[in-house]
Amino acid sequence: MYNERPQFSRPQPSGFGSPSDGDQISLREIFDLLRAGRWTIAIVASVVLLLGLCIAFLVPPSFVATGVVQIDDPGKTATAAASAEFQALPTFLSGALLQTEGELQILMTRLVLDPVIERMNLEVVAYPRHFPIIGSAYSRMINGGSAEPVKVWSPFRRWAWGGEDIGIESMEVPRGLLNDEFELRATEDGYSLSIPWGEEVLRGKVGVPAASADGSVRLLVSQLRAQPGTLFSVTKFSHDDTVKNLLGRMTIAELGTASGVIAISFSGPKRAMVKDFVNALEASYLQQNIDRRSLDAQRSLEFLESQLPKLRSQMLAAQEQLAQYQQKHGSTDLGAETQVLLESSANLETRRLGLIQQLDQIKQQFTAQHPAVQSIVQQLRSVEQDQNRLKGRLGALPPTQQEILNLSRDVQAYTQLYNTMLASIQNYQVAKAGTVGNVRIVDTANEPFKPSFPKLMTIAPISLALGLLLGVVWVFVQRGMIGGVEDPSELERRTRLQTLAMLPYSRKQRRIARAIKSGDSGGARVLAQLEAEEPAIEALRSLRTTLELTLRQASNNVVMMCGPAPELGKTFITVNFAAVLAQSGRRVLVIDADLRRGRLHTYFSNEVGQGVTDVVRRETPYDSVVRSTDIVGLDYVSRGAHAPNSAETLLHSRFTELVEQLSKRYDCVLIDTPPILAVTDAAIVGRHAGTSLFVIKSATHRMSEIEDAVRRMAAADIELHGVLFNQVGARAGSYGYGDYGYRYYEYQA
Repeated sequence: MYNERPQFSRPQPSGFGSPSDGDQISLREIFDLLRAGRWTIAIVASVVLLLGLCIAFLVPPSFVATGVVQIDDPGKTATAAASAEFQALPTFLSGALLQTEGELQILMTRLVLDPVIERMNLEVVAYPRHFPIIGSAYSRMINGGSAEPVKVWSPFRRWAWGGEDIGIESMEVPRGLLNDEFELRATEDGYSLSIPWGEEVLRGKVGVPAASADGSVRLLVSQLRAQPGTLFSVTKFSHDDTVKNLLGRMTIAELGTASGVIAISFSGPKRAMVKDFVNALEASYLQQNIDRRSLDAQRSLEFLESQLPKLRSQMLAAQEQLAQYQQKHGSTDLGAETQVLLESSANLETRRLGLIQQLDQIKQQFTAQHPAVQSIVQQLRSVEQDQNRLKGRLGALPPTQQEILNLSRDVQAYTQLYNTMLASIQNYQVAKAGTVGNVRIVDTANEPFKPSFPKLMTIAPISLALGLLLGVVWVFVQRGMIGGVEDPSELERRTRLQTLAMLPYSRKQRRIARAIKSGDSGGARVLAQLEAEEPAIEALRSLRTTLELTLRQASNNVVMMCGPAPELGKTFITVNFAAVLAQSGRRVLVIDADLRRGRLHTYFSNEVGQGVTDVVRRETPYDSVVRSTDIVGLDYVSRGAHAPNSAETLLHSRFTELVEQLSKRYDCVLIDTPPILAVTDAAIVGRHAGTSLFVIKSATHRMSEIEDAVRRMAAADIELHGVLFNQVGARAGSYGYGDYGYRYYEYQA
């Protein structure tokens, strides 16, 4: 027992790792927390697992089909057979134009997608309407493979239950109705179509084009399998929205690094549709590649054919000039050295003319600043420099030989260039006729057998693992939110109150509490009477031994049980501690001083009867309010009739006389009081008690809350003789009280 006033230090956060242990979290604490919160973890895991299974069964499946194409080296294709003089671009340019990244982007352009959209009529989406939430899953799992529509009771016939199908070959709607959902209803002889706000637009028959009265809506249904009355949703999407939707469901990626092998994947709710889309996309990509390369060959062919007459005229003019010069000056034999110079000069001139032709051709596609253009210009400058150097050597020849050499060079150069251009034209004609492109289909898509999502065998374990993780997190968060005190040494250090007993959580007491709450009137309700070997009762026997000396030194034999908040188990401790004292041969009386919500009588009977308030307000004799129990030596006084002003009742002299008179008749009087943070009643009752015990619930109260309760008792000049920890290890935590240090408790009857 401590005789000096409790001293209070500055409040510190409490919870895991109190300041006394250096904020260390032990594995034992974690294990105990998880063990205490095992039911919370199990419930959270079960809920998350159930949600995962609901997703697996209720979410419509998504199927994925995949195809593979390969981009070959353009030099290996038929168009590469054209002459290098006119077709080949610089090596670095060819590599840049045929990078796989560029082909990936081409696959996602309208150039490739538009033929697929038109071929598969993807702008129109139609599907049967199912019963909300479960209808689609029922249709898939029960009747998904039915060849005929399932017949149902007429009120449910508007929904599809399995076997329904619709095919729309074409649909035209006004621009303002694009992306709006139409309602198509199957009828005995065909169908009816209604606009989104319910007005019927047209009626038609399967396989026969139908149109609205003003002709703005046209529809051709190629297939309809459904019971009369079944509803379908039909939507004509805009072209832009259709492309966006398709791109969102496509996955295009290169397999490996710089491999030129591209995988094309597409997801959707229908097996056959995703397969057909991938195969159609591959075919469209292959065709546009062929068309593009054929177009390149056509453009080159047109350019060369346009240049051929001009080159032929230049060749004939050169031959004419040479013939005229020879007729005028006679034939002149050229020496061996001059012949070498002639060959060199002719080759350089042929090269120069060829580069000029290439430059004219490439300028049709690129600007003057493009690297390809700059490369040819650089080559042209190099050839011209070589020609200038060769002119220096030609200047040493006689004038006649120089003229003959120049004319012969022009004839030879134009003749070689003309023959080369003829060969190139023939090669381009062959290339255009046999263009196969540089793309080939490696794998076509197969119809997927299993959905890619959801997968039960994947979702179930993931959901379970996620649920366990969330459950553990919730237990820790819940515990952190409470920050309740559960370390006796920390409580003793902060309040200087000795811990007299720690009562473990009792499941049997929980059942008793449920019986009391339900109003069950059968059987005893005192745990010490029913289960004398319970650990909680053993803890109370230890408390009885601990209090022997305290009770002897106290000013009287009155013991007050108080606490900071409701629902601590204070009445449970009071009743069972009284039973333990009575079982040791003492005469014990228990008084219920909780005049608002006292429940002491529920442990012995179901009626409040006369009690404290009757003695004070109605001056009922003391002896008439004392009632006996089944436990020998144990009597009790209930709270009595409801008292609107409990504090005034407890301050009355009749209450003081009640306590004094009854304490003389018994060896020990225990008084159960309301929570001190809710009302001031405990501070009033404490003046009559020689011993006051403070009850807290383990891992429930913040240190600041406890300190405030102790401070209030000290302000009322009441000395607390020790602390009782109740429900130790009961659970992982409770609800937090916010961020204000302690909670304001309402305590009304």
